[in-house]
Amino acid sequence: MMDPFACFSPPIWPYIPPPPGLEHNFSWKTCQTQSRNKRRRGPKPSPAKQARDAARRLSHRAGREDRASAISEFGQAVEKLLLSEAGLLGTFFKSLSQAAQKHRQRVRDCFPLPPLAKWPGDKCVPKEREGPALTIANLCILSLNILWADFKLLRVVATAAAPTAPQLEAQRHVADKVLRMLDRFASAAGESWCWRGAFGKFEKAAAVASEPLVGAAVDLPLQAATCDPLLHVDQGLNDAVREVSNIFPFPEKCLLGDSCATPSRSTEYLTLVSRELACGKLRLRLSVKGAAPVFAVGKSTAGRQRKVWNGAALSAAAAKPPEPPRLANPSSFLDLEIEPGSPIWFSKRDAETFFDVLRVPDQLRPWFGQAAVKVSDLMEVGGCSLSYLQELVDDSGTQQLTVGDTVFPVNIVWPMGFSWSSVVAQSTTLARVTASGVALENVLSMCHPPPADQSELCMVATDDTVFMHREVTKGQETLANFDASLQAAGIPRKVSKDITLVEQTTALGCDISSRPHVVEPAVPKLLTCIAAGLDLLRAKTASPRAVNALLGLLQWFCLLQRPVFGVFHHVYDFVRQQPDRQRVEVPRPVLQEFAVALGLLPLLSVSLDKQYYTEILACDAAPEFGFGVSAVKCSVGAVSRLGRLSERRGDFVRVHKNAGEEPEKSRLGVPHRLVFGKKEFRTIVSSRAKWKAHSSTLEGHALLLTLKWLARSRLKHHKKVVILVDAKAVLGAAAKGRTSAPGMRSVIRAIGAHALACDLLVRLVYIPSEDNPADCPSRGRKVVRPEAGGKRRQKHL
Repeated sequence: MMDPFACFSPPIWPYIPPPPGLEHNFSWKTCQTQSRNKRRRGPKPSPAKQARDAARRLSHRAGREDRASAISEFGQAVEKLLLSEAGLLGTFFKSLSQAAQKHRQRVRDCFPLPPLAKWPGDKCVPKEREGPALTIANLCILSLNILWADFKLLRVVATAAAPTAPQLEAQRHVADKVLRMLDRFASAAGESWCWRGAFGKFEKAAAVASEPLVGAAVDLPLQAATCDPLLHVDQGLNDAVREVSNIFPFPEKCLLGDSCATPSRSTEYLTLVSRELACGKLRLRLSVKGAAPVFAVGKSTAGRQRKVWNGAALSAAAAKPPEPPRLANPSSFLDLEIEPGSPIWFSKRDAETFFDVLRVPDQLRPWFGQAAVKVSDLMEVGGCSLSYLQELVDDSGTQQLTVGDTVFPVNIVWPMGFSWSSVVAQSTTLARVTASGVALENVLSMCHPPPADQSELCMVATDDTVFMHREVTKGQETLANFDASLQAAGIPRKVSKDITLVEQTTALGCDISSRPHVVEPAVPKLLTCIAAGLDLLRAKTASPRAVNALLGLLQWFCLLQRPVFGVFHHVYDFVRQQPDRQRVEVPRPVLQEFAVALGLLPLLSVSLDKQYYTEILACDAAPEFGFGVSAVKCSVGAVSRLGRLSERRGDFVRVHKNAGEEPEKSRLGVPHRLVFGKKEFRTIVSSRAKWKAHSSTLEGHALLLTLKWLARSRLKHHKKVVILVDAKAVLGAAAKGRTSAPGMRSVIRAIGAHALACDLLVRLVYIPSEDNPADCPSRGRKVVRPEAGGKRRQKHL
């Protein structure tokens, strides 16, 4: 049989065709000659490759030097603005550093925490970063001391020349967090990073309330009002929205005012109105009950805008809406219970122009008008015909529209800027999540306890939905169901923002990772906080409105570490000053609060795989004696079940009662029964108070004594800790991390400083006074513990 490839010279088997476009210029002979004549250089690379490698090394070294210079500049700014003698925190730092060399008595408490004299030997840091890292770590340690000392200079003194083992553990924790922050800082801050003038971004935003409207730059859906929320929200919200009187208690009162005036850029406004009429977002009416002005705000995409219907006046006249159900924030990440090393996959879905597809009931449309337009102008700018506009008028009846008429555009979707729109949007997304097979209790929220089974979790923030799965197959199934659920409801999703089953992502402004298990501020926003904070501390002048914007950004990330909220006090009075857009000198106490918040930024990186401390603690205070702290050992499962009740309204704990004991008082809420009796708790602290104070202040000091006891052992650091408290005022203030009560502010700050320094996630649970095991120790009474029966029962928990 003849070889089919014999026509080729030389024969090739198998035949490989030449590249497309080179069929006529391709020569097998040339290729073979080049292959035979190619000189082999052995292990030595060619001169051209050596030149390329040298250039690559220089480029990499230059990049490292740029990043090192950015970190060095960061450290120099901290040294000059904060820690030097003329710096904002210079007197605090000098007092802390000098006192560490004078006192040598034995210290058991974690605070005051001594500064680092040198970088810990077990923490690896590049040579060029060691100096700045040490400076920033000492700023963090100083900030912890200032928070613990309630910003009082006389208390910021060290009491030991050499740190104790718990203090060394706290220093290592700070060093770890500083290194992680600098690594992330270096990955994003190149040679273009500059902190001088960074606060101007906030001043510019404060000076201009909105951008000039550009009608063609506003993002709109292809078709609006495609989803009817009344088909998806719960029955209570459905009934409330259907009746106008439920939302507007005085429907006979018209709210128009200056909002009917045509905007100054009328051509751009008419362009936008015509586009919104075309996609079905607006319709027309001859008269309305309410109207509001519109303005534009910029989007993250350059050149694009978002239209906002400013319904502040209408929202004030409307009834108060219900809270958006199960609305997520960064605190929800802390409800995750993860074993170290176990994988977790994150997914995200984002609805596109979400508010523009949520159809409003017909009876509410007359309240959602905006500035009136002339029919003639709309025909001229928008290219609309009179018959086309006639079809869009809802209240014309038999009246024919004329060119000289004036009409009101009205929203037929829930407008962004009205108080009830958020709860409608959140409820609609939540309904789509549950329709995809996710149980409602698996949607994380601060108002509801997290589920025991966390194989599938979800977080909903209006149009953003974040899924967390422990198994890939289950995640794929849920995501497919959710995508189909959105499509069936008429909600388009922004496919370009889809993230499916990854181990690291950004959600709710935070970077969350599975390796390691950590959640922290997103890198771009972290750089903004650092640069703008340093620039504010340098300039010392700012408008209250701009300071409020920076404060809002910092407080969003304080939700990851609520004790940082305790830093802020004087700033609240400053941001309320009027006029709020005029630059004034910022008071020194306000600047010091921002300086301390800047120093605590590394600690906003939170490990999610902390394990529970296997003891339930209880604390109490009694004016007639003093303080008491009790504890009982239990299993991880028992303490985690109790920890899920932390800070949840209506949940409280009861201890086990034997026959013949005093009857319980009835209380509102959901009781949760412990298997332990009061006598099975051992006494840790029973201390007489050395001063008199308000009962809430004493209860706060009892909680502080509990954290001091935990902080004295480095083995108890880096844990989730469950503490039973019978004072709701203290529980609420400590859970929030701040209080406006002058008598409690210092103790709440000290509690927060201990939690931050020792890396403790404190879970506070309410227990009635008659059930509190620490009640007897706080009154100086000795507790007679049961015999072996109680111990045997503890082993089986």
